Amino acid sequence: MSICITADKRIISNVSVYNNTTSEEISSSNFKIVIEELSPILKITSGAWIAPGDQLTITIIEGNLIYVNGEQIKFSSVDTVNNTLSGLQRGANGTGEQVYVPLYSEIFSILSSNRMTDAQYNQTWNSYTFNTVDGDPLQISTTASAIFLNQDQP
Repeated sequence: MSICITADKRIISNVSVYNNTTSEEISSSNFKIVIEELSPILKITSGAWIAPGDQLTITIIEGNLIYVNGEQIKFSSVDTVNNTLSGLQRGANGTGEQVYVPLYSEIFSILSSNRMTDAQYNQTWNSYTFNTVDGDPLQISTTASAIFLNQDQP
């Protein structure tokens, strides 16, 4: 059985398959992700005990980078049961490795879908929303690029 997946093939870090009809989790040894014609496909083997007409829930976790205090950390897999990441590579993409990470530091995931477009990136970010005290810093700019960068900020 082959099922097309709508996910970025470069950053799939975990896939789980649940059979709603039988109320059973399908073992990861009974499926794999393959790339066919540049698209990710979920291939389920015959040992998975899935009957025609069974309803499946496929959960795909995308992402392989987190951002912690200016450092990018790459990972290879996610364990959703134990809430852990494994296969860590510190200082990814040329960022410096942090010697100390303060308690309660915010951690952000970095996804290709959350990336600023090249058109936005190459535009002027400051909007000349001039403040007599602050000048025109990016924090108060009203351009689309500045708003994108400042989203999720209080």
